[in-house]
Amino acid sequence: MEKSKTFSEEMIGRLADLLSAIGKYAWSERPQTYLVLQRINQVRLMDSFVLDGYKDIDFPYIGTMVPNCVNAAGVVHELLQQQR
Repeated sequence: MEKSKTFSEEMIGRLADLLSAIGKYAWSERPQTYLVLQRINQVRLMDSFVLDGYKDIDFPYIGTMVPNCVNAAGVVHELLQQQR
């Protein structure tokens, strides 16, 4: 996936539908989070976002307010860059 690409609301909605269709219901409520984590090769963190209660409404994150799982994985800079 191209790193600089932006996504329309329609595309994000279709991704949510796809995630739901494959049984990732909690992930489907966070399609923007999924896209950012996919861009930085950290989709494995999705379950941590779910468990910690983060949703797309929490965007954008700032340097001092990122989820603990992002700090632990050492990808804060990448997340902050790709969430635009």
